[in-house]
Amino acid sequence: MSQFICCLWWFVLGVLVGWLLSWVLNRLLGRSRVQEIPAPAPAPRQPAAVAAPRADDLTKIEGIGPKIAELLSANGIDSFATLSRTDVAKLWSILDTGGTRFRLANPGT
Repeated sequence: MSQFICCLWWFVLGVLVGWLLSWVLNRLLGRSRVQEIPAPAPAPRQPAAVAAPRADDLTKIEGIGPKIAELLSANGIDSFATLSRTDVAKLWSILDTGGTRFRLANPGT
């Protein structure tokens, strides 16, 4: 037991010395300040006539097969953007309307 306590003191001392050395070097090299990342410039707006809605292949997402993609499309969710904005509770209700075979799908993940 005394051998363990002896080794524990050396470990604690090593951790403290390492932390102190890291703190001193960061202060000397000026890395202690938090640097803010500038926000990206807003994208230019495109006219509404140019941007036409398109249907994405939702089966590329793991867990969404052809049947679930068909069920989502029938409920107006046919793009990645629409799917990402849809509430999880709404996705659960859509899957519940599809029947018991969709109960294994977890839209929360």
